[in-house]
This record gives sequence, structure tokens and C-alpha cells, in this order.
Amino acid sequence: MNEVGRPDLAVKSNLTAKDLAELLFESLQKVKKVNDDVRIYPGHGSGSACGKSIGSGDFCEVGTQKKNNYGLKATDKKTFVDQVLNEMPSPPSYFAYNARLNKFDKFDYEEAFKKSNTKLSID
Repeated sequence: MNEVGRPDLAVKSNLTAKDLAELLFESLQKVKKVNDDVRIYPGHGSGSACGKSIGSGDFCEVGTQKKNNYGLKATDKKTFVDQVLNEMPSPPSYFAYNARLNKFDKFDYEEAFKKSNTKLSID
């Protein structure tokens, strides 16, 4: 936890990382209004390249993030944008490929279900 995500991973967008960081700041202002006891279940775990330094944990509470998360502690947009874009690692090499798959390839749920229910051989 203690991360807000990466605003630099847009694919084929006319928005810059700075533009997206500013939009992320606006979104987080809404999160700040949520009750402290509301649980957050992260979409990515510790070590994921989808944040600079995602912490571990299955869930946390909004109040904890308000106290500890640099993105939720930022009080002005410029400071936030500077913090979120500072020392951003390079996007993972597979990212553009995966983004294209997610955007343009139809996911075949039935095929995935068949594969997930196929017994594997020892070989």
C-alpha cells in the first residue's frame, strides 16, 4: 500500500504523464473525503511495477492511507505532481504489449474456463 499508482503508463494518449498526474491528484481529493474506516483492497501487490513502491498487505483502511501515503498527504497539485513523477522507474518492457492486448484483443472467457478446468499431466 502507501502508493497511488503510475500516471506515466498511458498508451496512445494525447495526455502527458504530468497531465495524468494532475488528474490523479483530483481523483485523490475524492478519496480524502471517504470515511477513515473504509477498507481499500489493492489491485496490485508489493513489488508490482504499477507503482514506485507498493507496500504489502491484503487491505488497509482509508484513514491509514491518509496518514501514511505521500499521495494523500500532498496538499497542493504541484507538490503532488512533483512527488509522484520524481524517480519514476522506466515502464516494464512488457507493458506496451500487454496494454495493446487489453485494449484490442477480445478475451474469450469460455476458452479460459476450458483451459482452467483441464487436468494437467505429470509430463
